Amino acid sequence: MPEIRLERGAAYYNLDSLNKAFHDFQFCIENHFAPGVTYRFRGLIYIASGKKGLGCMDLKKAAQMGDADAVKAIAKYCN
Repeated sequence: MPEIRLERGAAYYNLDSLNKAFHDFQFCIENHFAPGVTYRFRGLIYIASGKKGLGCMDLKKAAQMGDADAVKAIAKYCN
């Protein structure tokens, strides 16, 4: 189920359905599934929602887990 929710969350994110995407990524985080990717996506949703502090914290977690795209996002949004 987490793999399906990750894929669906990415689709929702790309369609700008951020609230639906957030819930899918939150589910994945709670189930410890692909944490680097899910923290990155959740961080980007936080930033898009005006919660830069929370977003940057999630992006930093994702970067610590080896997510290269999170490192790029940190450079773009958090510095």
